[in-house]
Amino acid sequence: MKKILLYLLVAASIISCSKDETVTTDIDAQNLTYQQATLDLSKAIPNPALDNTNKGLYVGTLATTDLSFHEKIFINIENDGDINAQIITPDATLAFKGQQLRIKGNVYLFKGKIGSFMVALENNEAIVTAATFYNQDAVINLIKSTSTSRGISSLGSFTSSDNILNGTWDMVWNQTGLNSFESSSLSIIRFGGGSFVVPLSSPATYSRVCMQVSPGPTIPEDGFLSTFLYVSTGTATLLGQPLTHNLSGNGEVFFVPFCAETQNGLEITSNSWSWNGQTGTVTIDAFSLPEFIPGT
Repeated sequence: MKKILLYLLVAASIISCSKDETVTTDIDAQNLTYQQATLDLSKAIPNPALDNTNKGLYVGTLATTDLSFHEKIFINIENDGDINAQIITPDATLAFKGQQLRIKGNVYLFKGKIGSFMVALENNEAIVTAATFYNQDAVINLIKSTSTSRGISSLGSFTSSDNILNGTWDMVWNQTGLNSFESSSLSIIRFGGGSFVVPLSSPATYSRVCMQVSPGPTIPEDGFLSTFLYVSTGTATLLGQPLTHNLSGNGEVFFVPFCAETQNGLEITSNSWSWNGQTGTVTIDAFSLPEFIPGT
């Protein structure tokens, strides 16, 4: 009888362990799936249920006041139930864990290995304070990304002819069609501090024209030739003074078996600006521009 009871206890223990291991495995699998789903916030889809709320996805750019660190940033405030942020560089994805400071309502604190920052939400806008990265004060400009107007940020910089003025020349783009993007504002972070979001008098445009081509002197085989066009011209107002700029560029990419989604040879042919008696040039990081849908 004692042996029977002993066997039963051993069997129960084995079954219990097996169940625990199954539960643990299931939880691990769910966590892995969740981490993979939120791994790259730059490709996250805005939650339509949050379009008209303060929560959701925010995209933008950042720079330390000495301009030594200048990158794209993506912030997730419960778009998928989590609170986190990512700075995506050409070499790595830098992660930040966020938490709501309930004593202050819609204020969130984000911390990561390279620094921290706070975000206050109001009327679908995000205001960032106390931002530091690599022990340097920083400025972050953000906009809300929605299911009907998904934001995609790009990087640029400007300098004056006498090298007295320099800073960032960043934009956040919205897709207006399968082959076109527009940006209605310019984000400037000036060396030494000072941040400005400047509405553009005419939207900047980034578009692609793609057509199927046959072999020829410069075309080795049947394929698709994509022409990328970048245009940003007009006069905006910065600190009460007109900011005039004239930026344009183009590039071609031959690709098989469909239209190219990105360009690798965009050449900016015009890149001038003038403001308050100063003139200078703009440099666009072509590889930070939005990607198009391949095959369209």
